[in-house]
Amino acid sequence: MNYYYYMHNNSLFKKVKIDYINEENDLVEIHDIQEKNHCITNYLDDILEHPFIDSLESNTYPCNGSLVNLVLYRINRFNEFDFVEYYLLNGQFLSIILSHDSKKDIESIPLLGKKRLKGGLMLNGENYLMIQVMNTNDNIGWITIWDVIVNESVYGEKIQQREMLFFRENNTMSNLIIKNKVVSKPIILYCLVDDKYLNYIQNTNTVQFCQDKHTNLITLGDYIENDNVRNICFVDDCDLKYDISNELNISDYIILKGSTIKWIFKDDKKIISYAT
Repeated sequence: MNYYYYMHNNSLFKKVKIDYINEENDLVEIHDIQEKNHCITNYLDDILEHPFIDSLESNTYPCNGSLVNLVLYRINRFNEFDFVEYYLLNGQFLSIILSHDSKKDIESIPLLGKKRLKGGLMLNGENYLMIQVMNTNDNIGWITIWDVIVNESVYGEKIQQREMLFFRENNTMSNLIIKNKVVSKPIILYCLVDDKYLNYIQNTNTVQFCQDKHTNLITLGDYIENDNVRNICFVDDCDLKYDISNELNISDYIILKGSTIKWIFKDDKKIISYAT
C-alpha cells in the first residue's frame, strides 16, 4: 500500500468535508443546534440526594437537660447499590440527656465512626436528633427500613413500638434520589448454615456454597427460628413461580411458591450476608 497516497487523500477528504460544511453552514437550523445541546450530560444527575435529611433544620437542638432519642443513620454502598441503615440497640434508639455543649454530646455517643448532627424533629412529645455516622464498617446493630416496617424484628427479636411508629410516621427517611428517581431499597431474608461456615461468612459477606446442597444457588426466606445468617438483598419486582427449571436462565433470582415462599438466587452479586 502507498501510505503517502493514503494519508494524502485522507487529508484531502477531510479538507473537502470541512469546506463543504463551511459552504453549507447557512443551511444549519437553530433547532439542530438545540437538539445537540440536549445531549450534554448533566453531571448533577449523578449526585445522590437525601431529601428527608436535606429538609431538616440543621440548627434544631432541644434545650439543655432534655432527653433526646438519637436516630443514628449511615448511607451504605454495595456494588452500585446505595441504601440507608439505622443503628438500634436491643430494638430501640440510643438516648442521651443534652448538655450545653452539643459537640461534646455527639462525640460522647458510644458508636464507632465520625458523627454529624443533621437536624431534629419532635414526635408525640419526644425529641429526635438525626445524626449521620460516617467511616464505620461495623455491622452489629445496623438495620434497614425493611427490618423495621416489614419484618418488625431482627433475627426474631422484636423492634420496639416507639421505633416502628417513628419510621412509619417518617416513612420517606430512607428515600435516596439519583437521576430524579428513588433508589430501590433492599429486602431482608434469612437462612441457616452449618456453624463451620460462620467465620467464612463474617470475612467474605457471602453465603454462596455454604448451604446444604453445596451448589452455586442460594436459597433464602423469611426468618425461621435458629436462622443464623441475615441477608441484605437488592431485587426488583418478580412474580411468584412454581418451577425453577428455566427462570434462572433469564433472571438473577426467582420467588418459589410452596408451603413457604423461598427466594432462589443464582449467585451472590446482589446479596450482602452477615452471620450472627
